[in-house]
Amino acid sequence: MNVLILFFSGTGNTEYVSRYIHEKLQISSNNISIDRYSLESFNPTNIVNYDLIYFGFPIYALDAPSNVRAFVNELPDLSKKGIIFFCTMGIVAGNAFERLYSLFKPLNITHLGSFAVKMPGTDGLAMLTEKSGYVRNALKRDYSHFSEFDVHFDNFSSLIQTFQSKNSFTSLAVPPPKYLLDTLLGWSFRGLYHVMENFIKKRFWVDDNCTHCNSCISQCPMNNIKMDEEKNRITFGTDCVVCLRCIHQCPVVAIQISRFTQGKFRWRGPKGDFQPIIPKK
Repeated sequence: MNVLILFFSGTGNTEYVSRYIHEKLQISSNNISIDRYSLESFNPTNIVNYDLIYFGFPIYALDAPSNVRAFVNELPDLSKKGIIFFCTMGIVAGNAFERLYSLFKPLNITHLGSFAVKMPGTDGLAMLTEKSGYVRNALKRDYSHFSEFDVHFDNFSSLIQTFQSKNSFTSLAVPPPKYLLDTLLGWSFRGLYHVMENFIKKRFWVDDNCTHCNSCISQCPMNNIKMDEEKNRITFGTDCVVCLRCIHQCPVVAIQISRFTQGKFRWRGPKGDFQPIIPKK
């Protein structure tokens, strides 16, 4: 059986969980082949080469980011294949899994489960000093185990056996979780988030620390950052998902959001080793 771990990670949290899943599945062996890719480095048409897909993303406004949803619209038919969603979140995931599966469902893929992992909110981290309690707690937290995935992993062998005997996951289908509170009030939260998102998009800038290394340009998942050759400075467009990768990954901490992030903390994943997978040209 061929397994794909496919994810989008703005600042490293979801990428770290994808690594954890990869390591766990490798231990299980069971005659499976496992590949792991970021969305930016994966050709959507190649997804047909896999039987089981772990699909990961961060939660933005109780939903998957817009670039993740757009990616799903590029996928071919996925009949007889299974999908397991995972996400990282600062507070709650709401009905994000249900909304995302509504895009996958027409592709005839079977939903086998979903799990959410609570992680430090990287939007808040960028506006706090390293001495703040929230940052200190994020740095000292133990990230060696994620019980949310471990519970699912206990049933992984039976999942493989079912597929090998039936060449399908249909008998294991489960509906994605749905929460009444999100159904009733989620629209208002998402509306407020998008107001804040539009406010932030207009306030990215680079300070005098910028060395023009252009790493922000190559790492932006939306190709939204450009070098203005005439003015010799980095510029930001409006096609932004506010993943904050550029903020946290800048090697000289030159990218700011208005004055809110100056002199504040930067996050490069739970172990400080997040390196965005650069999109293939």
